[in-house]
Amino acid sequence: EFYLKNRNKITSIIFSGDVLKEPSIKKWQDFYSKFKGDIKIYIAPGNHDIGGKIFDSALRDVFEIIPHKNQAGLNFPFRLILNKSLFIIGDSNSEKNSLDEIISIIEREKEFEIVYVVIHHAFPEGLKDAANAPGKHNFIKDSYFEEEFKNNNKKIIFLYGDGGAFANKPRYKCIKLGNSFHLISGIGELQGDTIFVI
Repeated sequence: EFYLKNRNKITSIIFSGDVLKEPSIKKWQDFYSKFKGDIKIYIAPGNHDIGGKIFDSALRDVFEIIPHKNQAGLNFPFRLILNKSLFIIGDSNSEKNSLDEIISIIEREKEFEIVYVVIHHAFPEGLKDAANAPGKHNFIKDSYFEEEFKNNNKKIIFLYGDGGAFANKPRYKCIKLGNSFHLISGIGELQGDTIFVI
């Protein structure tokens, strides 16, 4: 609905997971049919999109079969540049620890002052009360991020999508850990649903 009302002003959309609750090839095709041809779409898959904590699942096979617009053939985490900003798109349900790889990409990228990381499940323990569930990695102590990003001259902004499903939890939350910011939101079709517009 937000896209349809603002499509002339939107150049790219990054979905932070759980795009479809029970995916199928037809549902993915229907999903992509809703967007005009030149918009860039990227997906940081959620547990519903690819089958949760089981890495080798039929839903992951379906996700990989679909020729996802703009990210076909890219392996997670991958980097992209949108409007002169660096985005790293991750898979919090991956077989390996994606956080180590994400941090490695951040350290290699010298030219960007602001880096956005989009991934489904929240990493820091400080977002536990707003998250729908822990990811495959479980929650990581906030002190890890405070230490990792204390001397970093970049602004690192983590955007998580696994929030917003329950009325009794915060609809949106942001915490600062070292030189990194961690924001969680989500769309649960409840009052206070939040999206990020950059």
